[in-house]
Amino acid sequence: MKKVCTPLFVSLCLLGMMNLSSCFFGGHGCTDPRAINYDEAAKDDDGSCVYEDLEDQIDTEKPEIEILLPTASQPISRTLDLHFRLTDNEELRLITFNLSSDTYGPGLYYSTTREVRGEEDEVELTVNLIDEPFVGNHYILVTCVDSAGNTRERGLDFELTDTDGPAIRQKIFTQQVQQGESIELELAIEDPGALTYVRAEFFASEFASPPLFKFDEVENEPFLPWYDEQDFTYSFSTFNASAGPFEIRIRAEDHSGNVTTVIYEGEVQ
Repeated sequence: MKKVCTPLFVSLCLLGMMNLSSCFFGGHGCTDPRAINYDEAAKDDDGSCVYEDLEDQIDTEKPEIEILLPTASQPISRTLDLHFRLTDNEELRLITFNLSSDTYGPGLYYSTTREVRGEEDEVELTVNLIDEPFVGNHYILVTCVDSAGNTRERGLDFELTDTDGPAIRQKIFTQQVQQGESIELELAIEDPGALTYVRAEFFASEFASPPLFKFDEVENEPFLPWYDEQDFTYSFSTFNASAGPFEIRIRAEDHSGNVTTVIYEGEVQ
């Protein structure tokens, strides 16, 4: 009887030859379990996979994004730490993240794109905020794309808060002077946000009020952040001060309402 090679018979023959070849020629074959000719023994995919349904070949699953940093509330700093964890069922490709702020005129102030790899990857970096006024509400938008072009977005509202008062450092201070001489005081004041005012008061005669001298310095410009050090220099005359101890009280306040007060003590001889 004459044998007829049907298409199904030919397909089975081909599949058998592919599986047999993978046993003898270094483990090459179809490594996708979704394919009808999946070869468990194959170590390297040779592009021979055959599918019953074309949809089985298409990756439609979106990657997942976890925002680990920043958190909903962050202390203000010169830098902002970012940390993202990304996962995908196939292969990750790109991550883009944008930072914007309600307190910054143009809104968007940082944007970058990076390559990511594998089924799971993590991205960590530090963004320098040195030139921007950042106390207040912010928003981060993270977009991840996998190798099939599937895209996922995650957003987070967070707030940068300033709870630390300005740091005041003494540079020059004439602690003891003769009556009639001037007391010189030079300070360096630093704040991660912006100073709103600095007040210097000179008390003599056993610190009786009101002060003999008072100086108020207010920032007239828009709140300018990130000064490493602003120098403030004061000169107090002792002509009207009797001999004895004196106090100079420095009060500095920043844009968030945090106040630092420092007292310098000396003596008029």
